[in-house]
Amino acid sequence: MLPVVAGEASTRRHILLYTLILVPLGVAPWVFGFAGRLYGLTAAVTGAIMLALACHVFGERQPAERAAGSCLRSRSSICFCCLPCCWSSAGGAG
Repeated sequence: MLPVVAGEASTRRHILLYTLILVPLGVAPWVFGFAGRLYGLTAAVTGAIMLALACHVFGERQPAERAAGSCLRSRSSICFCCLPCCWSSAGGAG
């Protein structure tokens, strides 16, 4: 996904594609009954945030130095750090 290797347009497409794949996978434990409602709600909300940020990056046409990619990286780390906490506090897979 490095813009230097394949270009910025390709990188933006990959970010959107990977997000479209990972958001349903993040909600899957709740859908299949391995996690509680708190996990499901948190996964759905943070997945929606990630998808919105990925769409923003995909639609942006600024140079890479000023693109929203840095915003996406920092917020994605914060969003997905809370998922394991919610899963464990809601009883997890046990």
